[in-house]
Amino acid sequence: MLVQPKIETTSLFESIPNAHVFYLFQEIDAYIDHAAAYILTSIQLGKRTLVIENDRFRRLIEARLQPLLSASQMNDILFQNNFEFFSIIFNPKDPSQHHFFNEKHKEHIYHYAERIWSHIEWNKQTGFSAQLEEFERNAHALLKETGISCVCAYDQESLTDLQKQALLLFHDFKLTDQGELLRLPA
Repeated sequence: MLVQPKIETTSLFESIPNAHVFYLFQEIDAYIDHAAAYILTSIQLGKRTLVIENDRFRRLIEARLQPLLSASQMNDILFQNNFEFFSIIFNPKDPSQHHFFNEKHKEHIYHYAERIWSHIEWNKQTGFSAQLEEFERNAHALLKETGISCVCAYDQESLTDLQKQALLLFHDFKLTDQGELLRLPA
């Protein structure tokens, strides 16, 4: 059964322009609701949206959005497989050289995207976990520079308590499965 995203969540996402949001999720249904609501809000605001997501969740999100958006509006959503995306941008030998921060790559992404939903997952063998804090620090600075809103979603089980605390430092808000949006200290 397709469920329209909760109006409260949709309204919530209207109120956070130019924000970097940390979303630590536990419930897949809540995750799909929030992703669909964020994307729906973005499209309703006339913002092209980059969705960095795994294939399984992508299908669930698209199923939520298709009854709510026209084919033309669906074309304003660019889906990118998250495992491919992060394997392309990640340089394990030198975090300062991550492709994500390469000028050509930035130009491509930020020329297209006005808002981003990013489900951050990685293959355990890549070493990405050890570079996560540096990655988010650089991403936070880049998002502030470009004025783009981005939700960075992490599965609760994928992070250590220490990583969770560190990542809070590089985000403006924390989103919960219950739809609470908490402003984080600057």
